[in-house]
Amino acid sequence: MPGKLHKVTNITPAITIPALKRMTSSTCKLAKMRKQISRELSTQKSHKLEQIFLDIAGLITPTQKGSYFVIEIVDDWSRMAWEFPIKGK
Repeated sequence: MPGKLHKVTNITPAITIPALKRMTSSTCKLAKMRKQISRELSTQKSHKLEQIFLDIAGLITPTQKGSYFVIEIVDDWSRMAWEFPIKGK
């Protein structure tokens, strides 16, 4: 439904704004078709450090040693996590 401008004068009928109709190009449609998300959960690994996950978080309040970022390492087998402060990416 098109929106209406707020009333500032006595113009009749009210001025309406047409709804936006976004057109998607054929290239965009093809690119989106290739991006399929797997709905399967991956199996947990069977050995220590067989698969690890890394994540960097920041900008945080600087530590006493001047670190602005934190790197987190998580082992998939043990679910153990380590966090280390770092000064930059």
